[in-house]
Amino acid sequence: METNIPLDFFTQQLFLDGHKEIMKAFIDDTSLKLKGYRYSTEHDCYVLEVIYGTDPNNPIFEYDEINRTDYYKAIVIKNIHDLFNYITYNQVHLIEILDKLKIFYNKAITNDSIHSNCISEQLYNLITDLRIAYPTLKHTAFNLLNKSKREGAFFQYKELSPKFFEELYNALIKLDLIDDVDTTEEMVFNIFTCGRPTEDLKLAFIKPNSIIAYFLKQIEVFFDNLNAVTIEQSKCFYNKQGKVINSADLYTSLSRSNEKNKDYYNKINSYITHLKIRLKD
Repeated sequence: METNIPLDFFTQQLFLDGHKEIMKAFIDDTSLKLKGYRYSTEHDCYVLEVIYGTDPNNPIFEYDEINRTDYYKAIVIKNIHDLFNYITYNQVHLIEILDKLKIFYNKAITNDSIHSNCISEQLYNLITDLRIAYPTLKHTAFNLLNKSKREGAFFQYKELSPKFFEELYNALIKLDLIDDVDTTEEMVFNIFTCGRPTEDLKLAFIKPNSIIAYFLKQIEVFFDNLNAVTIEQSKCFYNKQGKVINSADLYTSLSRSNEKNKDYYNKINSYITHLKIRLKD
């Protein structure tokens, strides 16, 4: 790989405490001073105060502040833009650069600091832009995007087939657990992949609690954070009486012997087995 590829900035920031040099330069930044900013020692930020207009009775004020975080983020974004422009005109190095970006991103997310968080956010945006710009390209760096989204979901769904939620919805319909008129496939997808449940997300079951509890227990295998407690916390799941399902309802139903539902449970098991087979199709 050529040495003039603009990657050294990220190496310095993530592995060699390069942010310290940037912060040293913050207090005496000539470019900001030339734009009219002055450094405020009291607030540790740059301040721009400008008065426009010729009417003294109706002046127009412009006020702006740049703190250390703003300053650092602007520098990171500039380097991200420089790298994206380089890639645009030098696609021959795209794979090597993506290899490096994956390393940089994984390093950034392991350090919970303002500087590392800023870099991880901008690297994520860059990798997203590259996936859009090169939709047919396969690279493990693009897997970071899906992983980040999965881990940010409330129920933390695992690495699933793109058609998994479509098949989950079909299973809910064929098992007669929900009414397909009241509950759409989009609603099911949004509930199980949302970052933070909201009151407009609602999955209304039409079967007894014993069957609902069994089904929800069986699909826990597809998620890292789906259980009786999180189901209650989400307030997205409703029983046939229209009440929010709580953890006590689920635990009680699972603890009871339900021989009369054995055939129904076997039917559910058959669908779950099918979903497991299709997990990564």
